[in-house]
Parts: sequence; C-alpha cells; structure tokens
Amino acid sequence: MKFQVAIAFFLIFIVVQKGGECQNRDSVITKVYDLQPESFGLKGGEETVYTFTEKSPEFPGGTGALFQFIKANTKYPQTAQKEKASGTILLKFIVEKNGLISGERILYGDRADFKREALKLVKLMPLWQPGSQNGKPLRTFMTVPVKFCYGGCKD
Repeated sequence: MKFQVAIAFFLIFIVVQKGGECQNRDSVITKVYDLQPESFGLKGGEETVYTFTEKSPEFPGGTGALFQFIKANTKYPQTAQKEKASGTILLKFIVEKNGLISGERILYGDRADFKREALKLVKLMPLWQPGSQNGKPLRTFMTVPVKFCYGGCKD
C-alpha cells in the first residue's frame, strides 16, 4: 500500500513539474486546462457555477442512458471516414438550475470535424436533472467524453 501511495505522489510530482502536460500522446487529455469563468461566458457578479455538488447533475435515465444517447445520436463525419480516423472529444458544459445546457466548450480534441459533431450532440440533449446542494438546485459543470471510432466503438 505504501508503495502505491509513493507511486501516486511521484506521478503527480512529474505532472506538476512538466506544467500539467502528459507525455503520452495516446492519453485522452494531453494538457491540464485551467478553465476560468470567463471562458464560459461568465461575468463578474453572475451566479457561481459549481464543480462539485452534493448531488451531481444527471442525464434522464442515468449515465448508461447518457452513453446510449451519445452512441445513438453521434454522426461520424465523412471526412473522418475517408481518413479512417478515430478520436475522443472531451466536452465541458454547464447544467443550469432548470436542467438546460449552456456554455458548452471543447476541453480536448484534435479534429475540427469531431469537435463540430460533439457540439451538435450537446444541442440535442434533453433537460438534465440539475446538481443540488441541500435540496437546492445549482448551476453545475459537467464533463463528458464523446468517442469517434472508425468501424464502431467497442463498449
């Protein structure tokens, strides 16, 4: 157990020393992003958007239903088909107190066609159950991966 803890601290130390960049190009996230409220269109004095809440936002039907929705509604771009390309887009958005989605942004993704398609997908999402604290709904950030796999993704 002590060895595993030591390894974890060592890896965190290496990432911090490298300025948050990972050396593995195959990893989903290649840079640790410091997202400022302004990058989501938030202005001083606007209501806070929380990263963690007592009850996280939930897609109707839960996480399984979210990934079924993504799978059913993701259109694989023709340009990517020609190139037999695959990749992952990491989306971040705000689930508002009323369940609407706003402030959608791409955190990670190399291909412009995958990014466009992932943003279209967010616009199709139904109302979410908002995050809450002590039973009070709050504006909450959510991060969701969208995979594009040539020949179909294996679950």
